[in-house]
Amino acid sequence: MKSKEYFRKINYLKTAIEFKLEKAEFYKELAQSAGGTVYSDMPKPPKGSVRSPMEEAMIKALDLEIEAKKDEEELSRLTVEALNFIERIEDLKLQKILILRYLKELNWYKIQRTMDYSESAIHKLHNKALAKMDVIINEKYKK
Repeated sequence: MKSKEYFRKINYLKTAIEFKLEKAEFYKELAQSAGGTVYSDMPKPPKGSVRSPMEEAMIKALDLEIEAKKDEEELSRLTVEALNFIERIEDLKLQKILILRYLKELNWYKIQRTMDYSESAIHKLHNKALAKMDVIINEKYKK
């Protein structure tokens, strides 16, 4: 696995969590607009029983929140693992670039300003950091 793929995985999880939580809110609003009482943490009825649209919306909202919670746990695990990988890079400048770019999600201009380097220097350091990260990730996933 390459380091960029690894960081994309983290970014994808962040996006998926946000989207699931937005959808859950939409379903909650939909259930409330149905005019009924809003229930939370209700067990699902036995198979074959008919649910109201409000119940269906609330169940979907709760299911999405559960999925988002599982994704948040995986995101935390991956982020801690990424930090452990980054810390194995000896050069602190390289560590900082990876953290600013992929974990704090800063754009290149903000990274440049933060680190007080030229654009070309930042990109060179970034490529060097990714190469070192690739070696570290490959060590972990070859085992």
